[in-house]
Amino acid sequence: MSLRPLLVIAHPGHELRIWHWVTVNKPLSFILTDGGGANGAVRLEESAKLLSQAGCERGAWFGGFTDADVYEILLKKDGARLAPLVLQLQQAIATSFPATVMGDMCEGYNPSHDVCRAMIGAACELAAAEDRAPKQNLAFPLIGDPMNAWMGKLTPISTLTLDEAALSEKIAAAQGYEQLRQELEAALASSGRQAFAHEAFYIPAQERGRDILPEKPPFYESYGAKQVALGKYKHLISYQEHVLPLINSMRKTLGLKA
Repeated sequence: MSLRPLLVIAHPGHELRIWHWVTVNKPLSFILTDGGGANGAVRLEESAKLLSQAGCERGAWFGGFTDADVYEILLKKDGARLAPLVLQLQQAIATSFPATVMGDMCEGYNPSHDVCRAMIGAACELAAAEDRAPKQNLAFPLIGDPMNAWMGKLTPISTLTLDEAALSEKIAAAQGYEQLRQELEAALASSGRQAFAHEAFYIPAQERGRDILPEKPPFYESYGAKQVALGKYKHLISYQEHVLPLINSMRKTLGLKA
């Protein structure tokens, strides 16, 4: 048995949001996609290098899907394609019992993030049914001030405040991530270094055991509609028509209540 915590994220680069936690805990790391996005600029290897240098090991899945794959899975509501990954995650949770599972928060910003959170929840449920529930199932925000998730509607269960050395290390790691450098520089210019000095962790917001959204319709629907209008996307992904049915399909495949 290993008490190494698990990190479960939808896209490479998310680990930088909680980089100090990562370097301290050296989690077994799972990444759903290769991070190529709409332009196909894959960034998985940058995360692989960073995580390896930090002493982290790869989980059973690590960037095996493209973002186009997830888009197709959403359109087809094909939960059966995600179920094997959930089972592998369940096994890792059981092996690491009773370690913490840390992953993306459901924010309604990107459907892949929210699907990843649903996969974490399903794996934790399956592990709990075998008396192997994780010590904690925690989420971290990807959007905005980490101390004010959901625009302040949620309260963190724990936080890390980085000293100058840890903050410098975190910023250096982000600056070395070539494909995210522009985003970092823009964030530094608008918010300053101290915006990166806190890492906050939350109990996933749920209702009747299911993840909920901060607002409806979620941001990705309005953004997606604009992309469809510009011809960048062929189909609009919506919560009611795609995300929720996909999650329900995945859960049914796994024998969980939809």
